[in-house]
Amino acid sequence: MGDAAGAPGEVVTVDVSLVGRGASISIVSGTLTFDPAVLEAVECRAGAAAQAAQKDVSTSEGGPGELIFVVFGLNDNVIADGVLMECDFRIVEGAGAGETQVGGTADGSTPEAESVEMGLVAGTVSVAISLPELVVGDAAGAPGEVVTVDVSLVGRGASISIVSGTLTFDPAVLEAVECSGGGCGAGGAEGREHVGGWSRGADLRGFRAQRQRDCGRGIDGVRFSGSWRERERERRR
Repeated sequence: MGDAAGAPGEVVTVDVSLVGRGASISIVSGTLTFDPAVLEAVECRAGAAAQAAQKDVSTSEGGPGELIFVVFGLNDNVIADGVLMECDFRIVEGAGAGETQVGGTADGSTPEAESVEMGLVAGTVSVAISLPELVVGDAAGAPGEVVTVDVSLVGRGASISIVSGTLTFDPAVLEAVECSGGGCGAGGAEGREHVGGWSRGADLRGFRAQRQRDCGRGIDGVRFSGSWRERERERRR
Protein backbone atom coordinates (compact mmCIF):
# COMPACT_ATOMS: atom_id res chain seq x y z
CA MET A 1 0.00 0.00 0.00
CA GLY A 2 1.22 3.47 -0.82
CA ASP A 3 1.00 6.62 1.29
CA ALA A 4 -1.10 9.76 0.76
CA ALA A 5 -1.80 13.07 2.45
CA GLY A 6 -4.66 15.56 2.43
CA ALA A 7 -7.03 17.75 4.43
CA PRO A 8 -10.56 16.97 5.67
CA GLY A 9 -13.02 16.94 2.76
CA GLU A 10 -10.34 16.16 0.17
CA VAL A 11 -10.06 12.95 -1.88
CA VAL A 12 -6.67 11.23 -1.78
CA THR A 13 -5.41 8.33 -3.89
CA VAL A 14 -3.67 5.32 -2.36
CA ASP A 15 -1.77 3.04 -4.75
CA VAL A 16 -1.94 -0.72 -4.16
CA SER A 17 1.12 -2.33 -5.75
CA LEU A 18 1.90 -5.98 -6.47
CA VAL A 19 5.31 -7.44 -5.63
CA GLY A 20 5.08 -11.01 -6.95
CA ARG A 21 8.52 -12.23 -5.81
CA GLY A 22 8.59 -14.72 -8.68
CA ALA A 23 5.06 -16.04 -8.28
CA SER A 24 2.77 -16.24 -11.35
CA ILE A 25 -0.34 -14.38 -10.23
CA SER A 26 -3.33 -13.78 -12.50
CA ILE A 27 -6.04 -12.94 -9.94
CA VAL A 28 -5.80 -10.96 -6.70
CA SER A 29 -8.60 -10.59 -4.17
CA GLY A 30 -8.85 -9.32 -0.64
CA THR A 31 -10.21 -6.71 1.76
CA LEU A 32 -8.88 -3.23 2.43
CA THR A 33 -9.45 -1.98 5.97
CA PHE A 34 -9.43 1.60 7.24
CA ASP A 35 -10.79 3.80 10.01
CA PRO A 36 -14.32 4.89 8.94
CA ALA A 37 -14.14 7.84 11.34
CA VAL A 38 -11.30 9.26 9.22
CA LEU A 39 -11.69 7.80 5.72
CA GLU A 40 -14.54 7.02 3.35
CA ALA A 41 -13.93 4.70 0.37
CA VAL A 42 -14.81 6.31 -2.96
CA GLU A 43 -13.63 3.96 -5.71
CA CYS A 44 -10.82 1.71 -6.93
CA ARG A 45 -9.66 1.38 -10.52
CA ALA A 46 -7.11 -0.74 -12.35
CA GLY A 47 -3.52 0.42 -12.09
CA ALA A 48 -0.88 0.18 -14.79
CA ALA A 49 0.09 -3.42 -13.98
CA ALA A 50 -3.52 -4.63 -14.01
CA GLN A 51 -4.27 -2.77 -17.24
CA ALA A 52 -1.22 -4.27 -18.95
CA ALA A 53 -2.56 -7.74 -18.08
CA GLN A 54 -6.06 -6.75 -19.27
CA LYS A 55 -7.58 -7.05 -15.80
CA ASP A 56 -10.53 -5.23 -14.27
CA VAL A 57 -11.26 -4.22 -10.67
CA SER A 58 -14.49 -4.96 -8.85
CA THR A 59 -15.24 -3.69 -5.33
CA SER A 60 -18.03 -3.94 -2.78
CA GLU A 61 -18.56 -2.64 0.72
CA GLY A 62 -17.98 -4.99 3.61
CA GLY A 63 -18.55 -3.93 7.19
CA PRO A 64 -17.70 -0.43 8.46
CA GLY A 65 -14.18 0.41 7.31
CA GLU A 66 -13.95 -2.51 4.88
CA LEU A 67 -13.70 -2.57 1.09
CA ILE A 68 -13.74 -5.98 -0.63
CA PHE A 69 -11.93 -6.12 -3.97
CA VAL A 70 -11.01 -8.53 -6.74
CA VAL A 71 -8.66 -7.92 -9.66
CA PHE A 72 -9.47 -10.36 -12.48
CA GLY A 73 -9.91 -10.77 -16.22
CA LEU A 74 -11.34 -13.20 -18.76
CA ASN A 75 -7.83 -14.44 -19.45
CA ASP A 76 -4.91 -16.23 -17.82
CA ASN A 77 -2.47 -13.34 -18.17
CA VAL A 78 0.08 -13.05 -15.39
CA ILE A 79 0.13 -9.69 -13.63
CA ALA A 80 3.59 -8.14 -13.54
CA ASP A 81 4.96 -6.20 -10.58
CA GLY A 82 3.66 -2.63 -10.38
CA VAL A 83 0.57 -0.64 -9.42
CA LEU A 84 -2.33 -3.07 -9.22
CA MET A 85 -5.05 -0.63 -8.13
CA GLU A 86 -5.52 3.06 -7.47
CA CYS A 87 -7.99 3.56 -4.64
CA ASP A 88 -9.58 6.92 -3.78
CA PHE A 89 -10.53 7.78 -0.22
CA ARG A 90 -12.28 10.91 1.02
CA ILE A 91 -11.00 12.30 4.30
CA VAL A 92 -14.04 12.79 6.52
CA GLU A 93 -14.99 16.37 7.42
CA GLY A 94 -14.06 16.97 11.04
CA ALA A 95 -11.24 14.43 11.05
CA GLY A 96 -8.39 15.48 13.33
CA ALA A 97 -4.80 15.99 12.27
CA GLY A 98 -2.62 12.88 12.37
CA GLU A 99 -1.99 9.62 10.56
CA THR A 100 -4.28 6.68 9.83
CA GLN A 101 -3.50 3.38 8.13
CA VAL A 102 -5.05 1.56 5.20
CA GLY A 103 -4.32 -2.16 5.56
CA GLY A 104 -6.11 -5.45 5.06
CA THR A 105 -5.60 -8.93 3.65
CA ALA A 106 -5.04 -10.36 0.17
CA ASP A 107 -4.86 -13.69 -1.68
CA GLY A 108 -3.70 -14.58 -5.16
CA SER A 109 -4.37 -17.21 -7.77
CA THR A 110 -2.17 -18.60 -10.56
CA PRO A 111 -3.35 -19.16 -14.16
CA GLU A 112 -3.77 -22.83 -13.14
CA ALA A 113 -6.18 -21.75 -10.35
CA GLU A 114 -3.71 -22.60 -7.60
CA SER A 115 -3.90 -20.45 -4.49
CA VAL A 116 -1.02 -18.11 -3.67
CA GLU A 117 -0.61 -16.89 -0.10
CA MET A 118 0.03 -13.14 0.01
CA GLY A 119 0.78 -10.49 2.56
CA LEU A 120 -0.40 -6.89 2.54
CA VAL A 121 1.79 -4.06 3.81
CA ALA A 122 -0.29 -1.19 5.16
CA GLY A 123 -0.04 2.37 3.85
CA THR A 124 -0.45 5.65 5.71
CA VAL A 125 -2.78 8.57 5.06
CA SER A 126 -1.64 11.78 6.74
CA VAL A 127 -4.36 14.26 7.65
CA ALA A 128 -3.31 17.92 7.81
CA ILE A 129 -5.50 20.69 9.19
CA SER A 130 -5.12 23.93 7.23
CA LEU A 131 -5.78 27.11 9.19
CA PRO A 132 -7.49 30.15 7.70
CA GLU A 133 -4.95 32.72 6.54
CA LEU A 134 -4.48 36.17 5.13
CA VAL A 135 -2.39 36.41 1.98
CA VAL A 136 -0.65 39.70 1.27
CA GLY A 137 -0.21 40.49 -2.42
CA ASP A 138 2.72 42.02 -4.27
CA ALA A 139 3.23 45.48 -5.74
CA ALA A 140 5.94 47.49 -7.48
CA GLY A 141 6.72 51.18 -7.81
CA ALA A 142 9.35 53.89 -7.79
CA PRO A 143 10.41 56.14 -4.87
CA GLY A 144 7.68 58.70 -4.15
CA GLU A 145 4.89 56.63 -5.73
CA VAL A 146 1.92 55.11 -3.88
CA VAL A 147 1.44 51.36 -4.40
CA THR A 148 -1.60 49.27 -3.41
CA VAL A 149 -1.21 45.88 -1.74
CA ASP A 150 -4.28 43.61 -1.57
CA VAL A 151 -4.82 41.53 1.58
CA SER A 152 -6.96 38.48 0.78
CA LEU A 153 -8.75 36.06 3.08
CA VAL A 154 -8.53 32.30 2.52
CA GLY A 155 -11.13 31.01 4.97
CA ARG A 156 -10.75 27.26 4.33
CA GLY A 157 -14.38 26.72 5.32
CA ALA A 158 -14.25 28.77 8.53
CA SER A 159 -17.06 31.28 9.24
CA ILE A 160 -15.17 34.52 9.83
CA SER A 161 -16.95 37.85 10.37
CA ILE A 162 -14.16 39.97 11.92
CA VAL A 163 -10.47 40.02 11.09
CA SER A 164 -7.91 42.08 13.00
CA GLY A 165 -4.17 42.19 12.99
CA THR A 166 -0.98 44.11 12.36
CA LEU A 167 0.73 44.64 9.02
CA THR A 168 4.50 44.95 9.32
CA PHE A 169 6.89 46.59 6.87
CA ASP A 170 10.29 48.23 6.67
CA PRO A 171 9.78 51.90 7.67
CA ALA A 172 13.02 52.86 5.93
CA VAL A 173 11.42 51.81 2.62
CA LEU A 174 7.65 52.16 3.02
CA GLU A 175 5.24 54.61 4.65
CA ALA A 176 1.65 53.52 5.34
CA VAL A 177 -0.94 55.78 3.66
CA GLU A 178 -4.39 54.21 4.16
CA CYS A 179 -6.39 51.00 4.10
CA SER A 180 -9.83 50.71 2.56
CA GLY A 181 -12.54 48.07 2.83
CA GLY A 182 -11.60 46.73 6.28
CA GLY A 183 -9.68 47.26 9.49
CA CYS A 184 -6.10 48.47 9.41
CA GLY A 185 -3.84 50.24 11.91
CA ALA A 186 -0.61 51.94 10.93
CA GLY A 187 1.32 52.87 14.02
CA GLY A 188 3.70 51.08 16.34
CA ALA A 189 4.55 48.03 14.25
CA GLU A 190 8.06 46.75 13.95
CA GLY A 191 9.35 46.76 10.37
CA ARG A 192 10.03 43.82 8.11
CA GLU A 193 11.94 43.71 4.86
CA HIS A 194 8.95 43.43 2.51
CA VAL A 195 5.18 43.36 2.73
CA GLY A 196 4.61 40.54 0.24
CA GLY A 197 6.17 37.82 2.38
CA TRP A 198 3.98 38.38 5.44
CA SER A 199 1.33 36.14 7.02
CA ARG A 200 1.73 32.84 5.18
CA GLY A 201 0.21 30.17 7.45
CA ALA A 202 -0.52 32.75 10.17
CA ASP A 203 -2.93 31.92 12.96
CA LEU A 204 -5.57 34.66 12.90
CA ARG A 205 -5.93 34.49 16.68
CA GLY A 206 -2.29 35.55 17.07
CA PHE A 207 -2.67 38.96 15.44
CA ARG A 208 -2.34 42.16 17.48
CA ALA A 209 -5.62 44.05 17.01
CA GLN A 210 -5.48 47.66 15.79
CA ARG A 211 -9.09 48.17 14.71
CA GLN A 212 -11.96 45.81 13.99
CA ARG A 213 -14.70 46.03 11.39
CA ASP A 214 -17.34 43.56 10.18
CA CYS A 215 -16.01 42.32 6.83
CA GLY A 216 -18.74 39.82 5.91
CA ARG A 217 -19.06 36.20 6.98
CA GLY A 218 -16.78 33.52 5.61
CA ILE A 219 -16.26 34.93 2.11
CA ASP A 220 -12.83 34.37 0.58
CA GLY A 221 -11.28 37.12 -1.48
CA VAL A 222 -9.83 40.59 -1.07
CA ARG A 223 -10.89 41.85 2.35
CA PHE A 224 -9.08 45.19 2.19
CA SER A 225 -6.37 47.03 0.29
CA GLY A 226 -3.51 48.96 1.85
CA SER A 227 -1.54 51.73 0.22
CA TRP A 228 2.12 52.41 0.86
CA ARG A 229 4.37 55.18 -0.39
CA GLU A 230 7.98 54.38 -1.10
CA ARG A 231 10.09 56.92 0.75
CA GLU A 232 12.20 59.37 -1.23
CA ARG A 233 15.85 58.64 -0.61
CA GLU A 234 18.53 61.25 -0.42
CA ARG A 235 21.08 61.03 -3.16
CA ARG A 236 24.56 60.36 -2.02
CA ARG A 237 26.84 63.30 -2.53
